[in-house]
Amino acid sequence: MPRVRRLRREAPALELLAATLPELRLGLSESAARTVAYEVFEKLGYGAVAVTLSADGALWAAAGTVSHVPAAQARAIDSTGAGDAFGAGLLAAWLAGADGPAAARNGVLVAASAVSRPGGRPPAGSLRSEA
Repeated sequence: MPRVRRLRREAPALELLAATLPELRLGLSESAARTVAYEVFEKLGYGAVAVTLSADGALWAAAGTVSHVPAAQARAIDSTGAGDAFGAGLLAAWLAGADGPAAARNGVLVAASAVSRPGGRPPAGSLRSEA
């Protein structure tokens, strides 16, 4: 739990925390993805928590619930930049007014598009998104 307390101390006013499941498990006792997402949401008191699950999609925890967003179909060629692409898609949709699960879905779509081509820098405008 020291890492969780440190995160809360160093970033007390986050409205949204986005992280990978392995990152979140570093300071938590439970291993089930839904439990980890909810535990981080409850213990840190952020407005929402988005958790990437690699090929299993993502989770969105907010307002006492956890929603699973399935992975998008993609032929994975290179995972470089997948997390950054997820974060960009998530934030683009969320800041445009999408609800949490829809924003996470957009993050999943952008990440799937990113991993379907080599390199961490796909050409501008080439990533699919619903935002």
